[in-house]
Amino acid sequence: MTPPARGSTDRGYLAASGLVKRYGRFTALEGVSFTVNKGEFVSVLGPSGCGKTTILRVVSGLERQDQGSVLIAGRDVSALSTARRNVGIVFQSYALFPNLTAAQNVAYGLKNNLGARNAIDRRVHELMTLVGLQGMQTKYPAQLSGGQQQRVALARAMALSPDILLLDEPLSALDAQVRAHLRAEIKHVQQRLGVTTMMVTHDQEEALTMADRILVMDQGVVVQQGAPRAIYDAPATPFVASFIGAMNFLTGARKLDHGLFELGGSRFKTAREPQPLAVGQQATLGIRPEDVAFKKTDALSENRLQARVEHLEFRGPSTRVSLVLIQAGPRMPIEADLPAAKARELRLAPEAMVQLELPAERVSAYVAA
Repeated sequence: MTPPARGSTDRGYLAASGLVKRYGRFTALEGVSFTVNKGEFVSVLGPSGCGKTTILRVVSGLERQDQGSVLIAGRDVSALSTARRNVGIVFQSYALFPNLTAAQNVAYGLKNNLGARNAIDRRVHELMTLVGLQGMQTKYPAQLSGGQQQRVALARAMALSPDILLLDEPLSALDAQVRAHLRAEIKHVQQRLGVTTMMVTHDQEEALTMADRILVMDQGVVVQQGAPRAIYDAPATPFVASFIGAMNFLTGARKLDHGLFELGGSRFKTAREPQPLAVGQQATLGIRPEDVAFKKTDALSENRLQARVEHLEFRGPSTRVSLVLIQAGPRMPIEADLPAAKARELRLAPEAMVQLELPAERVSAYVAA
């Protein structure tokens, strides 16, 4: 589902409408509107420079939008400072005080809100237990690993029970193994507390595994939003298709009828046409590598093409097969991902001739660029 480019009438717990932010002649946000429901985990995903961090800074109050509004729990906070928005922020750089212990970092903002020392100690113990840092209270940031420091930052952001938790690429500075572990932990904490959360990231795997809903951004606008599986299975544009996961694009197709296209002398049925095409119009067909199937029969039929194996890349549980389609016209590459057992069964090798099937229900047709 793609959102309206400008003001939406839907109102979630966090609601942004028509956000515009310019830096000189550069427009970072161009009429961005979205909502986040109470308790929902929404990820803003996109390449560097697309405007995702600007959204977070505008929502938090660190930047003031040029146009548009931000509402939290029905209250217009567009002109309020960060301190008056009751948001918790976790930065990718952790931003911990090096001269304070882990417990003191978590308790930093509590002194004005929880007067009694015992109440502060209970809250700190509760949060550090929640993020799996029992026994680490007296350690200083320099004595903690990157993953532990990020957990302290998360506990500190949650200390004041914020209305909104904002995560600014919180895992990007960590190695892959720690990142994968913390993904699950952050999601667990978010679900347990039920805090409304918005995370910006350029990492598609983070967004797919952690978010209830994803906003995909490109050049200052939201180009598609929806549940992770819905976006992965039905990308609205070639940009979304190629940014989230891998996608084969077969150019030079022509529409023959509703859901029917011709490419290289073969006919293809398709299930998805995000932007309606007219009969005779040029199109690009898209299919993900894991959806490309290998067939043993030599009889060509709809949605089948002959190809030659060029290269095989062993990836442990899977094998990436690079092929070239055998057809009239320019050389057209295509890739397929096979489970390890299937790759062993087929015994593929470079120069082998194979027949591919592109299942109609997994093929999308896009307007030719």
